[in-house]
Amino acid sequence: AVLGALLDAPELLASRTAEVQDLLTSPDLRAILRSASRLVVERGRVEAAALLEMAEGNGAVGWLERRLVVQRYTVSQAAELLDEALPRLRRNIREQRARALRRDILEARRLGDHERADALSREQMAALRGDASESDATPPGEPSDETSDEPSEAGLR
Repeated sequence: AVLGALLDAPELLASRTAEVQDLLTSPDLRAILRSASRLVVERGRVEAAALLEMAEGNGAVGWLERRLVVQRYTVSQAAELLDEALPRLRRNIREQRARALRRDILEARRLGDHERADALSREQMAALRGDASESDATPPGEPSDETSDEPSEAGLR
């Protein structure tokens, strides 16, 4: 839903691209987002034909073709969706990272590596507080936005 909202409201691309890009798990969706942003900078709008051309060979091009046919959000609806969805997605990322760290902590303790377990515990606490950097808080390819209109195999974290 997040990328679709930005495609429907390209006015928001300049201000929200960096924030949203960090939440997309799929390299294909990140590439579409970057291409759409580039079009807005270069042409002042997202032209469907140009975006599809830029997405040629992209694994999510089929989704993009279907998504460009229908506009689901006005600018205000898209902004509201982003304001509601992005904090939830960030929280999901932190929680997923904390779960992954919990598994690593247990494994380190099982192996008797208490120093590593302690370091991972500190990292886990930071992740739960939201202090971990976005790059550290990114579990590999875990979709978490069940209401997304992005392809399920390339969803959001």
